[in-house]
Amino acid sequence: AGSIPILINDGHFYNSHACKNAYQPFLKANAPFIWLKSWEDLGDFLESVKGNETFIQEKQSQVKKWYDSYMKDFALQFEQVLLWRFNKRMSRDLKPDQAALREEESDIHFEELLFQKFATEINNDKRIL
Repeated sequence: AGSIPILINDGHFYNSHACKNAYQPFLKANAPFIWLKSWEDLGDFLESVKGNETFIQEKQSQVKKWYDSYMKDFALQFEQVLLWRFNKRMSRDLKPDQAALREEESDIHFEELLFQKFATEINNDKRIL
């Protein structure tokens, strides 16, 4: 079981709303949501799927599969940004010959450096305490 998002995309309200393009990530990612023109269409839609367990189960499965993939991709992108920023900071903090060595470090050593760098920043930042 799972939810099936039902969204309204009437154009006028969507485009005049303060959160312009709020649906863009979902539209771009082909989210398998139910898209209606108006909340007035909700009753007819619900009536059309009432008792259609196959449709409901398939839609729930599609949404779950899409959501899992979407969140995995989002987490990977977020992680890449964090790693890029960390590498940028590390390269800036290291001398040029150390920066070259940085490229050859193992993942385990990288995780140790990340932890040490994070711990040092926390110790140096009195606002956190």
